Amino acid sequence: MFLIIIVSASVFFAVVYLAGHNQANKPSEGNLANQIGESDQIKLLSQEDLEAEINSAVAKAGSLSEPFKSTMINNKIYELAVGQGNTQICDRISDSLSADYCREKIAIEKNDESICGLIADNQELKLDCQEEVALKNAVEKNDLAVCEDLIDEMKRNYCLKNIIENISDTGLCEELKDEKNKMDCLSTVGYNQAKSKNDTKYCDKITDRNRFADCYVEITGNGRDSDADMDGLSYWEEIYYGANPELGDSDFDGYKDGDEVKSGWSPVGDYPLNYTVATSSDYK
Repeated sequence: MFLIIIVSASVFFAVVYLAGHNQANKPSEGNLANQIGESDQIKLLSQEDLEAEINSAVAKAGSLSEPFKSTMINNKIYELAVGQGNTQICDRISDSLSADYCREKIAIEKNDESICGLIADNQELKLDCQEEVALKNAVEKNDLAVCEDLIDEMKRNYCLKNIIENISDTGLCEELKDEKNKMDCLSTVGYNQAKSKNDTKYCDKITDRNRFADCYVEITGNGRDSDADMDGLSYWEEIYYGANPELGDSDFDGYKDGDEVKSGWSPVGDYPLNYTVATSSDYK
């Protein structure tokens, strides 16, 4: 890792170049680049003004030695290209990798995967660009199927989580091919529906036992650690194991629910806890 200090006008800022995943040549983003997404506030420059901006950067960098000089000029061109949303300006960046990062940034901001095709010599960056655009479009359109097809695991998980936490239609969950993703989706949507409608029947859609019990605690308002039937299980544990919080012996086998759980047996049937767990509780 090494540090490059750039001087521009009266502003001092540092650009840290990091090794790994081609970060070494990625330009720093400031001013105009940080305004992307607020296109109504960005003033498009004429060709004359654009040349003036670049020439000004060249003049200011004139007294610097390399690689400071090239870095300062390239950063300014990157800033202008992204601010203007113009990939042709990226072509004027002297470092090819920085120019490709410039094209990727514009592709993502414009939601235009075709721009990723301009990244010709770096297949890893090209794929990253395509996936970033796909992710952004998927989130905007609540398209879980696109999320699931993303190759990068972090992007895929982020995409799924972002959509699932903001939808209320379990039908969208059924589009998922991966069974775990589908179950996670149904659990999250069920939890959100239960909270918004204040109804425990939606908790029963939740397949994750911890979240299922949390849902009942939150909706019913019963104390998590309360034990109304004095059977040795808290309210949360009763729901988790599918037992009845109002009956000390949920399966009427002569043993208290708490004693059965401590012995490794289900409180709702004649089978060990590691055999199966009820998927829902009849308790409302």
